[in-house]
Amino acid sequence: MQIQQYSKASDFLDKTLPQLEEHESANNLILGLAFRLIEQPDFYLLPPFLATVENETGLVLAALMTPPHHITLCDFTPDADNACPMVIDTLRAGQWPLPGVRAPVGISTAFSQAWSKNSGGRIISGLSMGVYESRKVIPPVRPAHGKMRLAVGEDIEIAAKWTYEFTREASLKGDPEDSRRSVEFKIRNKELYFWVDDQLVCMAAAARPTRHGIMVGSVYTPPEARQRGYASSLVAKLSQLQLDHGYQFVSLFTDLANPTSNKIYQNVGYSHVGDFQEYHFMPQTRPA
Repeated sequence: MQIQQYSKASDFLDKTLPQLEEHESANNLILGLAFRLIEQPDFYLLPPFLATVENETGLVLAALMTPPHHITLCDFTPDADNACPMVIDTLRAGQWPLPGVRAPVGISTAFSQAWSKNSGGRIISGLSMGVYESRKVIPPVRPAHGKMRLAVGEDIEIAAKWTYEFTREASLKGDPEDSRRSVEFKIRNKELYFWVDDQLVCMAAAARPTRHGIMVGSVYTPPEARQRGYASSLVAKLSQLQLDHGYQFVSLFTDLANPTSNKIYQNVGYSHVGDFQEYHFMPQTRPA
């Protein structure tokens, strides 16, 4: 096996796109990040890590990381586990920070075990996530009162607050400054939407498009507005809007430990297409 690093996301996609698009919805994360690096290069403050591992028959593994976030992977062959140490060695040689991994269950576990063996560090299990896809929206049986609208500049403060609360609830890396910067970018690019029922009651974004699909995420309802159907109505309306714009499908991630959200998405037309597992890495501490 041999590893190849890329300085440009376009070169990374030239190598990986046909294989990644064989399961485009399940691979929406790594694809969406790669396309964002090309189309929205100012979104990330630091250079990305992009690499592939190949053997004599073709691609084995693809890896993409946008520091300071977790690395994401896609495995193409049954022996992709054996490629993990090669990626880890390359990361360590380049002194890349590696806070964790977020990838399909099997390769995520193999990568985490290889990292622990290599570094002596500790692995902490994070979110177990379901990947869902919708190609036809089912309107909620009981639509929530109110309507969807695009976020505007005057919404930055509440959107940044909700985004930070969303990251905390989802145990994602972030801080208030990161949340504000992300929100400003999404509003500028017309990616963020609200459900309004006299006041703002729910938020969601449509972002990271691939060639045939787009991702719905950052779905957040503040505690005082929950269990009123706002999230169902917003996700359904926003998903339908993306299909109306010409996308063939819409994808989203769910927390598998939250049966309520999983049921909500299935009720509005989403089907389960894969599972991801997140692990956080705690480096070995050196004695003083």
